[in-house]
Amino acid sequence: MDNNKVVEDQSLGDYLDYWLKSYAKSNTSPNIYKGYEQIIRVHLKPDLGHIMLQELKPLQLQNYYTQKLEDVSAQTVKHHHRVLSKAINDALDWEFVNKNVVLKTKPPKPEKFRPTFYSKEEFDRLFEAAKSSKVYSPMIFTAGHTGARLGELRALTWKDIDFNNRRMTITKSSYLEGGKVICKVWRDCLGIEPSYPGTQDTSGFEDRGGHQYPNQPRRKNRVDHL
Repeated sequence: MDNNKVVEDQSLGDYLDYWLKSYAKSNTSPNIYKGYEQIIRVHLKPDLGHIMLQELKPLQLQNYYTQKLEDVSAQTVKHHHRVLSKAINDALDWEFVNKNVVLKTKPPKPEKFRPTFYSKEEFDRLFEAAKSSKVYSPMIFTAGHTGARLGELRALTWKDIDFNNRRMTITKSSYLEGGKVICKVWRDCLGIEPSYPGTQDTSGFEDRGGHQYPNQPRRKNRVDHL
């Protein structure tokens, strides 16, 4: 991309497409990239894409935030703000613009997130209802006992599970790309003990048979105890 052309006639929408291709595609995880692409395609480009990159003003962005609050949550608008800020900051680094106007805006303040958790009785009902499915029952059972994410569950293989010691090691995740399932091994994994802190400490929540029910996720252990 020619910098002079950007300065003269590049719209924000065209620049965001360039940013996705030049930065986000190769520097973020597939799921994060999909989130960025969706925010830009569904929200930012339709409402702001026509504005020339060099002519973008803080007030235009502030008005965008206000209008979006009529349709989406404050947390979602703040995500839009973060994507814009990162993209324009990269434009500043690449000398496409002289300043990051996003930093002069005030995004809405989301309400404090208050997570809710299943009780032991709710887990019992969920597991009982899932028993009829040979596909979903193992997934729901494992997720409920470990707190593993869906992508981590889909990537599990038999060698990741130690039935004798009731342990499961998470070293990879899977995602869909172009209709195909792609499996990604965490970069910092060594052997069967991953450096990725994406497993669940489930100690302290046991019932009959030693089953454990994590009602307060704490992602710190490297190995899940089943």
